[in-house]
Amino acid sequence: MVDENRKERGQGAELRTDGHVAVRGAKGVLVTAEAQPVGNGQQLAMARAQGLLDLALQQMRGLGEAARTAQAVAADYDRQRGLLDETLKELKKAGVLVSAPDGMGLTSGTDLQLTANDNLIATAGGNADFGVMKRFTVAAGELVSLFAQKLGLKLFAARGKVEIQAQSDDMHLMSDKDMRMTSANGRVTIEAKNELILRCGGSYIRIASTGIEDGTEGNRTIKSAAFSRQGPSSLGESMNTWKHANFDEEFVIRWPYSGKPVANRRYSVLREDGSVIRGVTDTEGKTGLQKTLFAEGMRLRIDPE
Repeated sequence: MVDENRKERGQGAELRTDGHVAVRGAKGVLVTAEAQPVGNGQQLAMARAQGLLDLALQQMRGLGEAARTAQAVAADYDRQRGLLDETLKELKKAGVLVSAPDGMGLTSGTDLQLTANDNLIATAGGNADFGVMKRFTVAAGELVSLFAQKLGLKLFAARGKVEIQAQSDDMHLMSDKDMRMTSANGRVTIEAKNELILRCGGSYIRIASTGIEDGTEGNRTIKSAAFSRQGPSSLGESMNTWKHANFDEEFVIRWPYSGKPVANRRYSVLREDGSVIRGVTDTEGKTGLQKTLFAEGMRLRIDPE
């Protein structure tokens, strides 16, 4: 190929226009960088591409079996098999197969969208690396399953919170060996609305809003410099004495008909843990600071004189 001055500008063939280009094949399109010397071979020769797709299918099948054994959710192997056998192989249907033996690049100066009306399948014989400078989001309408066969999972946040929630069902954490929870510079809080049970072998501690129960089939030893028994208390009452808490709120009680503060009146705050905290409002109708570890609802009432 030469330019307007008859200087060589490359070898081979180039399709170029200042307008649009459309490539259409009603029965299918094969785009490949594989060699076919002097035009020998079939038009739809795709042996190497077919071999790579078969290999990817075998790899996905092996990982899928391992995932099912671990009770994770496996990829849809049958769907991938159907795409390969019924559409891409020899272009039996109107599909597009793009193949390159030594690598492929796909870039965009702005956005890049990949869309599949049914399944989107990606397989790598080595690593799959995703680098995102801002946000990386994954949303699934039904289920998300992560499975690592050999070396485990790692999830780190250099800054900001890590939040894991089961918003309408149970959450199970299980390990074959040791399990550790550590707060390097704070505290560890375990909270349950109804009941908390710690169990090891035949020994247990049961904590509920109605009381605390513990039991063991063996000996129980308490080692302490001092041991004291005090009157009844609850977590809600205790938290109000803490210096720091995740949430704190001071309420102002006003008469509904005038909007004036309810000054110097006895009140009760009913906490979610069942505790009732009583006090007297100040001259501005303030109740005093109520502290909690988590956001919770409270009921506030004015007590009779």
